[in-house]
Parts: sequence; structure tokens; C-alpha cells
Amino acid sequence: MTSGSVGRRNAVLVLAAAAVWAGCSSSGGTTGPGPTPAIALSINPTSASVAQGGSAQVTATLTRSGGFTGTVDLTVSGAPTGVTGTVSNPQTAGGTTTATVTIAVGAATATGTYTLTLTGTGSGVSNATATLSLTVTASGGFGIAATAVSVVQSGNANSTITITRTGTFTGSVTLAATTVPTGLSAAFAPASTTGTTSTLTITATAGITPGNYTVGITGTAAGLPDQTASVAVTVTAAPSGGNAQIRVGCFNPIWVAFQDGNGPWTKATLTATANVYRISATAAAVGVAWVVQNGSYTQTLVNYFPQAFLTSAAIVDFCGGSSNPGPNSVSGTAAGLTGTDRANISLGGGVGLASVFNLNFGINQVATGAQDLIGWRHDPVAEGSAGPSTDRGFLHRDQNTPNNGSVGIVDFLGAESFTPATATITLANAVAAEKLTHTIQYYTHPACVIAALYQTTAAGTATFTASGIPSSLQRADDYHQLFVGAVTGTGTPVIGHTSGRSVFEIFHTLANRTVTLPPSIASTVVTTLTGPYKRLQAVAPWSAGSLNSGIIMAYSSQTPLRLASVVIAPGLVSGTTATIAMPDFTGATGFDPTWLPATTATGTWSVQ
Repeated sequence: MTSGSVGRRNAVLVLAAAAVWAGCSSSGGTTGPGPTPAIALSINPTSASVAQGGSAQVTATLTRSGGFTGTVDLTVSGAPTGVTGTVSNPQTAGGTTTATVTIAVGAATATGTYTLTLTGTGSGVSNATATLSLTVTASGGFGIAATAVSVVQSGNANSTITITRTGTFTGSVTLAATTVPTGLSAAFAPASTTGTTSTLTITATAGITPGNYTVGITGTAAGLPDQTASVAVTVTAAPSGGNAQIRVGCFNPIWVAFQDGNGPWTKATLTATANVYRISATAAAVGVAWVVQNGSYTQTLVNYFPQAFLTSAAIVDFCGGSSNPGPNSVSGTAAGLTGTDRANISLGGGVGLASVFNLNFGINQVATGAQDLIGWRHDPVAEGSAGPSTDRGFLHRDQNTPNNGSVGIVDFLGAESFTPATATITLANAVAAEKLTHTIQYYTHPACVIAALYQTTAAGTATFTASGIPSSLQRADDYHQLFVGAVTGTGTPVIGHTSGRSVFEIFHTLANRTVTLPPSIASTVVTTLTGPYKRLQAVAPWSAGSLNSGIIMAYSSQTPLRLASVVIAPGLVSGTTATIAMPDFTGATGFDPTWLPATTATGTWSVQ
């Protein structure tokens, strides 16, 4: 018998039982029709739950009646792929026969509920059937645990959710916060995972009462019981002076202030931690400003950030982070350079330069441990609209050179050198009068260690050839980064009223692609606002669909030297226009208007 995806009989047992039948008659009487032969089947129990890779047994009972004594075949049908049914161990008692039906579930059988049918067939009798409801559950299981967190009012903190898997279970676990006290919110990243960890961000409102709370979480997975855990949350009062801390000590500021939403600019409180300031960050957008001074030179820097960014860590460090350079310095020698070739040799985030005039190179700020040594030969004189046709690369994986050691010879004609992959890049939204440049950099390792390949120009053309690492030499966590810049005018993007625009794209394999330049902001309107110092305001066209960065306005005066900049972070700009302006710090404690260009000063400005 066949059924579903099984496609053949799973198991057959011929059951034979002797039956005694006796008839009687009387002289002179008539004989009526005898009883109808029949069989009946039943299963006990009628349902079973089996984990992947496991098995279960049920008892099948066959009952004969009506004088039927023939053999009966029992078959199991309806089983999904990976499930088999075997009938064995028959026991006969009178007119009934019992047998054991073993249901075996394969390790790869999909979880779910299935209906299996046991059918009995015999000669001269109608078939008899019985059904078994089979639930296939995941093999093994999982558990969840959470770390406790402490969160300040109006702040947030992260709890690490650990998923412990047992057996062969590798399925997805979905996490949900099932009990969240008022004043707290909870969000998982990711909310569903086949991995072993997730991050739960607990956010506290400004009005929640300080104290101890519990957030209950539940993990669910197909075919397995739900698992629960609790997150112990301690809410502390927002310290005097604010709920966020920033470190700007590398700038040696003489004044630090903040603006919470549309509130007043308030001088930040210096904490006991070196160069750390406390600010209030409860509104959607928060301004942070600081002033640095060197002799008669001053610079005023104003930045607007989302509230979540400033409360995302105990201290938001504007001076540190993953961009810190490595501690090592190494050296080496280049070979295979001719004419006007130049070579970049990158290792562990540092880069060295070599040419035919100086084949020896040094690389500083190299990260420790195994790093990829990447060299790139490029001739800036021979380049042009045809692209870097003379480029050649060098790659040595997992180079582990000690501090002050040598990487040896980087030979662009040797066994570890290669001909680069090339691709045609087509620029959409290009303008013929623009001067175009493009740069290719390369990232390796999960930490995205950057290596410089080359920079070239392709003046007045909407297509150019880019070169990079061949796919045969790439690892899964390697990426190319393409930068395309377009400049109009004779100066730099800052001096000479030149306008420029640029785009970054990051991708794994170098292949033909179309890159769309963002719209030009040449129609930016810059005006002067009232105030005790020069306050510029810029209004630029904006397209959220094609511009995914923030906006920067910078301006300066020369006598005395005064620099000013305002930055609005990504995510805080929307609509069809972007407005950015130097704020009015009038009334802010400790602020000196002479730190900024005077109202009568002239100079240069740029908007990016």
C-alpha cells in the first residue's frame, strides 16, 4: 500500500489465527444464511509524540468475526518522509490478535502533526482501518538565561540573552518580552535567531520610580516547550546634571554645553571621571557643543545627535572606540615596481608607501595578531579614463609580524602576486563638467580591517574601470569599498565656491555595477542670522531616498582665526529641504561670543 511521500509499503505482517466454528442443524428444519465474515482494527493509544530521531510503540488489535479465519495483512501508510512503521510481536487470544506497531522518526523529519493509517486486508472481508495521530517534535531542546541590568531614568541598558541548545536542535528560537513593568520597554535584536545569543535593550522613562523591577521573557520554538527567564532590572535616578555622559577630553575643551530638544543651552557638568561631562538627553534630538582654543585660535563644534545614541553607553567616547590605532610598527621591501609605479602596502589597519625611488617601506599603527598583508601597485601617471590597467596586487593571508619586525619582500611579480579583477562602473546622475575620482579600499576579517588599494581620476566620463581582489582569492568576510567623488569648479570642495558630491558602496565581489551619485546641493542658500557673532544658516535641497548621511556646515574667518562647524547626525534630517544653523548661545553660562567669527567677519563656508 502506498500513501503520501512514502511511496511503498512500510511494513507488512501476516497474521494467522486458528478459529473454531461449529454449525448445527435439525432434521426437518431449514438452514438460514450464516454470519458475515469481518475484521476490525483498533490502536491504543491513538496518538503519539516522538522527537526527531526517536521512536514510539502502540498496540494494534485485530478482531475477527463471522467465522472468518483467514490471514490478514497489516500495513502502515500516510507516514511523512523519514518515518517508518513496523508491525511485530503478534499475540493470539481467541478471536483477537494483538501486535506491536513501532513508529520510528528520522532525525531530519520535519516537525509537525501527521495522521498515519493502519490498514488490515484479508481475502473475502472488507478492509479495516485505524488511525494514529503522530506529532513530531524537535530533537533535544533549549533553555534561555538573561543577565541583570542597571538603567538610569531616561536611559537604556542591554541584557545579554543566552540560548543554550541541547541534543540536535538547531532551529529558530523566537524571543518575546511577556512581562514588562510600566515605565520600561524592551526590544530584542534579533527577536528570532538560530544562534545562541540575543541583545535585549531595556529603556526606562524619565518618570519611572527608581527601584528593582523584573522583565519576564519567553522563548518559543516549533515542536518544543516554551522556555522562560527573568531579567532583573535596577532603575537608578538620573544624576544631577543629566542622564548621559560624554568624553571629549582629546579636544581639551574650554567650554562644553548641551541643548535637550528645544530647551536652553546649558553648561555641562564635569564629572569626577577624567574629561567626562554629564548632560541631559531626553528629547528626540540633543545638541552637544564644545570649544577648543590654541593661543588666539578657537574652534566651536556643534553636533546634534539622536537621544538613543547619547544614552547607548555608560560613557559615549568621542575620542576612542574601534578607530584606535594598533600598537605595532613593521617594515619591509617592495619588488616588481617600474617607472612611475607607486605601491600601497597595508597590514592590520596601517599602510606603507613604496616606489622605484624607495623600495623600503614602514607600516605604523599595525594591530596585533594574524593580519592580511595586502599590496597594490598603481601607476598614477598611466591612469586615465581607461582605468588602472597596469595595477597589480599582492596578498599574503594571516601575517603575524611582531612589533619592529619585517614582513619581508612584497614582490608584485612573485608567486603571491596576482592580476586584479576588473569591472565597469557606470555612474548615474553624473554631469559632464564634473571632475570624477574613485577610490577602492578593501576590508578583511570580521573586524573589517581596512587596506588601501588605490585612488584614481576619470575626468569627464560617466563610466570607468575599477580593479580589485579576484573572487577566487576572497574570503566570505572580505569586502570592497568603492568611493566616487564628483567636483565642479577649479578649487577644492571648500575653497573657491566649488561644489562636490560623493557616494560610498560596499560589496563583496567586484563586478559591473551602476552607482548613483546623490543630487547636487549647488543650490544651497546661505544666510546670516542675528546674534552677537557671525551665525550662518544653510538651507539645502534634501532627498531622504538618496542621501543617507547627516549634514555638515563649516565656516571660518582668518583674522583672528575662528573656525565653526555644525553637524546634524543621520536620521535627524527629513523632508525635501535641510536647514542647518549655528545656534545662539546667548545666555549660556560661561560662553564667550568672541570664540566665533565676528558679525562683520568675512571668510569661506562649506555645506556637505
